[in-house]
Order: sequence, then C-alpha cells, then structure tokens
Amino acid sequence: MRKILLSILFLTVLHLFANAQADDDKHWQPGCYYDNDGVKNTGFITYYINEEFANSPAQKFFLFKRNPNDIGVKVFAGNITSFVVARDSFVVSDSRILNETPFIQVAVNNPLKLYVARLPRHTPEFGLGTSIGFLSIAGETSFPYTKNKYYYGNNPDNLTLLTRKDFIDVMSKIMADKPEVVEKIQKKDYRYGDMDDLLVYYLTGKEPR
Repeated sequence: MRKILLSILFLTVLHLFANAQADDDKHWQPGCYYDNDGVKNTGFITYYINEEFANSPAQKFFLFKRNPNDIGVKVFAGNITSFVVARDSFVVSDSRILNETPFIQVAVNNPLKLYVARLPRHTPEFGLGTSIGFLSIAGETSFPYTKNKYYYGNNPDNLTLLTRKDFIDVMSKIMADKPEVVEKIQKKDYRYGDMDDLLVYYLTGKEPR
C-alpha cells in the first residue's frame, strides 16, 4: 500500500513538473484582455491556438496567466471583446465571413478600418516563431503566422474581404489621412502583395528598403 501511495505521489509531482516546464516554453508576452463586462485583465499572453476541431468561433482561445510563475489558462473568444499583446491590438469579431479565427488585428484604426486575420502555425509545440510583416517594425513580435487575410469595415462585426481588385480604392480611403501614402497607392508603387511594406510606410513614415 505504501509503495502504491509513493508511486501516485511521484507521478503527480512528475506531471506537475512537466506541465510547468511545458508552460515555460510558450514564450509569453506581456499583455491584457477585456472580458465581456469590460473588465481589464493584465498579465502575460501566448499566441492564440487555432483549434481545428472547435465547434464554433467562440471556442477559439489563447493562453493567459497573471504572474510569470503561474500556469497558463485558456481564455475563450466568446468571453472577451479584445486583447493586447506587446504592441499589437486584437478584437473579437462576430462577422460570418470569418471562418478560420474570430481574432483579428486592428492594423489601421481610422473611420474605415483595416483588420488582419493573422493565422498561426498548426504546431503542437506552441513555441514562438518569427512573425512576418509590420508586426516586426517595433522590434517586438507576438505570434508566428503563415498567412494573412485582410478585411475592412467600420467595426469588427461588419467586414468585407479586401481583394486585389478593390485594393487601390479601399486602401486610398483607409489611408486618406496621409496623402503621400495615398499618392503611392494610386501610382501603384504599392500593390496588394506589398501590404506589409505599405503598412510599415503608413505607420512609420519610412519606406522599407
């Protein structure tokens, strides 16, 4: 009986140690989220997990902990309105045209807004990779991504997919507060495939080399 109890105790300690070790490998970033009651929760966030088998967008989640030594817990999209990781702001969208993630980044916060659905790698390791695009301009990265989809609208629940066909017209309206940027869009110095460079130019005033 004593051997059985010792074995159970050993396995329990081993399990807790393994969980803590795995949690330490998630490369946490300082951040916060706002729940549906408007309450701000500050701590650390690791990139959200795109659950392939989730039954609804509300079941998508990211991991959060209040203190560095805590174990991360799941924060579900259905329970929050927005979150911030490092310098990147995300909102939760109820738009029906989003079928891969409800988490979208606010890329340009003007009356006509530009949003980005940045889709994470499907990996069991949950490690921090190298993000692409304008997320890296500040020297900080939040999540690793494999592809981006761009949307525009007046709010995150009323979205239209940005396409190559309407790129010049839509982006000229979104970035209308910076005529020098609009001029380069109109002249086709920046095209749909140059979106990351265009955002760097718009946000910093400096053109990428």
